[in-house]
Amino acid sequence: MKKSLIPQIYGSWKLISLTHVNSKNEEMDLYGKDPIGILTYDSAGYMNAQFGSCNRENFQDESLSGGKEEEILSAYKTYMAYFGKFKEEEPGKIIHDVEGALFPNWQGHQEVRFAEIIGDKLIITIPPTLVNGEEITLKAVWKKC
Repeated sequence: MKKSLIPQIYGSWKLISLTHVNSKNEEMDLYGKDPIGILTYDSAGYMNAQFGSCNRENFQDESLSGGKEEEILSAYKTYMAYFGKFKEEEPGKIIHDVEGALFPNWQGHQEVRFAEIIGDKLIITIPPTLVNGEEITLKAVWKKC
């Protein structure tokens, strides 16, 4: 019988890899070979996740509200962030109640994550989701900070 991951998941986790498997069973890196990211779970029941490519292009305009349309599109496609409350519905099944997200469709929704801890690694699998019109399964490997 599986044991609860709470409070083992409390703390901060650094992203090691983020891959997806497509409908042809091909595994690919979602944000390149060396993605960046942080995942935090706290004892008050809040979480946040940020992840993306480490090789993002700077905007030519240094202003926070600057950026050409193609620069903004590239920035959006190479980074993801969201936060909210979390709960463990059953051992290893973590529900993220999203309060805010870069991808607006997640805001106010529940995101299901399947988790396991192996040594100092947290492995999270995301159920099949649509990316660019194709159904993929995501797998993130995090290392305890």
